[in-house]
Amino acid sequence: MSVCIFQGVLNAAPLAYIFPAVCVMSVCIFQGVVNAAPLAYIFPAVCVMKLQDERLLSVRNIPRIAVATFGILISVIGFVMAVIEMVQGVDCSHGKDMEYCHPNHTLPTTTPPS
Repeated sequence: MSVCIFQGVLNAAPLAYIFPAVCVMSVCIFQGVVNAAPLAYIFPAVCVMKLQDERLLSVRNIPRIAVATFGILISVIGFVMAVIEMVQGVDCSHGKDMEYCHPNHTLPTTTPPS
């Protein structure tokens, strides 16, 4: 139950930031770090280890522990970077059209080598 409350707070906290800042990018970064890394790396490895009746530090669990550790590392680094970006103030467009939306915008092209 406490994990659900913690996850709910982590999901709701960026909403308090998005309404005054009108910056979806930083909230998407934060949500991706908080939700995507655990779902992709940590939870599957931990669930497989839990379902198998082996010691935690057995040889068969080494790859799973490595994947879960990688996920935790990515989550922590991403969380710190997202918080730093939020504190420093991310450069948001605040309602301005992006340059690629203008009709006279040309995409950079490369010419094939001759």
